[in-house]
Amino acid sequence: MFNQNINNQDIKKYFAQLDKFKLLVNKSKDYEKSKLELEGIKTLESKEIEKSPTEKIKEVKELLDINAITKEEFENKKSELLSKV
Repeated sequence: MFNQNINNQDIKKYFAQLDKFKLLVNKSKDYEKSKLELEGIKTLESKEIEKSPTEKIKEVKELLDINAITKEEFENKKSELLSKV
């Protein structure tokens, strides 16, 4: 059933192969995670592209409302967005 003639060298080789396998699995997981993150970014970018100027003005208005931008910055951005309509 079980080969009892296994020596320390064989065990070391086995664990070395096991470590290589673990690295490959982790690289694969990292690759898949990166791929999903990239797809998520692309999705967010496409949603950003799909926003109408009116939606973007609302977002900029929210920034004005929380004092993240000045009234002048808001008006400039609003003019810029309205020129695209």
